[in-house]
Amino acid sequence: MDIRVNDKSFYQVDPVLAAVLLELGLVERIEKPKAVPLEPTWGVGTDNKGFACIVHRKANGEMCHFDGWPDDAKDGFKVVAWDAATQSRTLQGPEPPDSVIAAYRKVFIVRDHHKFAKPRTKR
Repeated sequence: MDIRVNDKSFYQVDPVLAAVLLELGLVERIEKPKAVPLEPTWGVGTDNKGFACIVHRKANGEMCHFDGWPDDAKDGFKVVAWDAATQSRTLQGPEPPDSVIAAYRKVFIVRDHHKFAKPRTKR
């Protein structure tokens, strides 16, 4: 139960204690504020080793990173899914804006794992 005492809010108070305090009139019951849904955002950031990557924060707060070739960034956040209508596999998911890809291209540095990875698009 959530309660308020003198402009201070307390959340997840023991229900028995809260019921006694409510009965005595020492506190008032309140509703826990609802979390504000986040809007998906895109940007260029750094990974845990300090290299540039595209960062995508989903609406549920989950963070996704892409540190591949800039030419592959459009499909970097997509997943393979089955399309029942066409009976084939398709790529589904969000695409970073062109402005974010352009900013990432400016700071992109070829790393060891890029040299050995097969790019998905032709260069």
